[in-house]
Amino acid sequence: MRALKYCAIVSMICVTQVTMAIATEYKSSTYQRQTELMKRVNDGQKSKELTVKQAKDLRKDLSRVAVRKQKVRDAKPGKDQSENISNIDERLTDTSEKIDRLKRENLEKSK
Repeated sequence: MRALKYCAIVSMICVTQVTMAIATEYKSSTYQRQTELMKRVNDGQKSKELTVKQAKDLRKDLSRVAVRKQKVRDAKPGKDQSENISNIDERLTDTSEKIDRLKRENLEKSK
């Protein structure tokens, strides 16, 4: 059982590192990142890596990012929004890190 938990931790770290390596090579759109993060939240809840409350809070975070993104678009349609998009990218990165942290904490608690 202990070896299984160890393998799960190692595989999660490997997946995270591969994802980060791919992300540096390929610049995805904010929409693609949002959908990928939502998929990670849903998969984490289904696999019991995230609690229902944690998944709900993460979905709220992603919803806030989507609202913020729409407000940026509405404020200056057709204008350069790279400065504001970088803020949205930071929020998506923070949410991604929060997903990983919560999964890791839940795994450690289950030991």
